[in-house]
Amino acid sequence: MNFKMEYNLLKDFYEFLKFDSSFNDLEISNLISLLEKYRNASFGKEEKKILSLIEYIVLEDYKNQGELFTLENKYAANSISVNPFLIDKHPWLIRSVISRLKVFKRQEFMSNNKSHVNQINKNGILIIKDFCNSDLYSFLKNEYINKPVALNKNSTKTVARNLISFKRINLSIYREKYSGILLDEIIRKVFSLGFNDDFSQTKRIIRKSTFWQILNILYVDHDIQKDCHMDTFFPSLKFWYFPLRVSSKKSFMYAKYSNRLTFKRMQIDSLKLKKMMDLVPNEVLESRYNLDLKSSTSYESSLQGSFRYSLQEMEEMGLELKPITVPANSLIIADVSGMHSRGLGSKNFNLSLRIAMHGNSRHLNVF
Repeated sequence: MNFKMEYNLLKDFYEFLKFDSSFNDLEISNLISLLEKYRNASFGKEEKKILSLIEYIVLEDYKNQGELFTLENKYAANSISVNPFLIDKHPWLIRSVISRLKVFKRQEFMSNNKSHVNQINKNGILIIKDFCNSDLYSFLKNEYINKPVALNKNSTKTVARNLISFKRINLSIYREKYSGILLDEIIRKVFSLGFNDDFSQTKRIIRKSTFWQILNILYVDHDIQKDCHMDTFFPSLKFWYFPLRVSSKKSFMYAKYSNRLTFKRMQIDSLKLKKMMDLVPNEVLESRYNLDLKSSTSYESSLQGSFRYSLQEMEEMGLELKPITVPANSLIIADVSGMHSRGLGSKNFNLSLRIAMHGNSRHLNVF
């Protein structure tokens, strides 16, 4: 099902390593051969053996053997990704390639919904209109209409940090009768796409992360979610169920096909990491505790692994960020390793409200 995408991924990675890496020709050939074996390996011990061989080529006698494929977070500013002795071996991109191969493998074994899997793999985004039946839809309003304005990634005039309320919403949403029914349907749909290890993992993460997101999206507000960005170097899903119609100004914006790790994207992402080494003091790269977490900025988010992309970079990759407008009762599921943002917002406060059931299935067991 994913043979062509796998082939293109490994072909582009091979060309990138030949063009811009410190590996010699034999090492590159061995890496690509191991990646091909990984794709066809059985889950478990066989995979781990191949990853150990890949790690040996990348790290050699580096003191932290075992660190390459043990993720504690998605941060770009960590010792492996920006180590000056490893940067030209591109551990960030090696992780990214293998995480994509792992998703393809899961999809072959897990999914019985080939059409939706093909859509999310090809476009990076899946749109399902008329997601829930009319009876369920008619009852949902009573459960979201009186929710408070919810947590946003950056304080604005209309959206403030409110962690206590946010946690309360997280704990209660799947206990509400109709919201809980809707959430169970979303969980089943997300699981069928093959991005998670098993159903219980999918259910646990989504229940923990989901809330009714009530936002006033205003044109004048500074909001880093309006910057074109990706969330993770590995494939990862977020979803938005919109009970009401969403216009372009308030929409989720996505660049179709940006979930694909192309040769050009490898070049751009690797350059971003190298620039971090020049701009960020070594002591900050060595310890997350030195980062200023009091304010949320695009720069901080880039250090965390959520790279920002300029219009010029998008053009170089042949990508275009576009609004995803949907009618009422629509579900959007997006691979947020692709480029996305929030819409620019409305100039009219009375037209700026957007309501969504929002959550994610992100996990760090990507290998």
